[in-house]
Amino acid sequence: MVENNRGVAEVMIRTGMIGSEIAGLKQGHIYDGSIHVQDSIVRGVERVGMLKTDYRPRGTPITSALKERLDRAIQKASGSYIFSMQGGGRFKINSFRKTP
Repeated sequence: MVENNRGVAEVMIRTGMIGSEIAGLKQGHIYDGSIHVQDSIVRGVERVGMLKTDYRPRGTPITSALKERLDRAIQKASGSYIFSMQGGGRFKINSFRKTP
């Protein structure tokens, strides 16, 4: 679990993505060498095309370090979402904050 948390934290730091955007990140959102933030999950509800902040860039270039983290997360992903919680549930920022 610690390794997964580290990976999530590194992706958040390297991209500026917030928890709801990390929760809604799918493999199909990665193309053309960038992460294209399109969806979010807030309080368990998926918001397709609805983001909290419109002013931030929606296409984040993927550096080699970021690619390494994303590749690891994608290998571990069991569904279309890249990040999940221990046990396979949807990523939840509040649970993530409470886990060491």
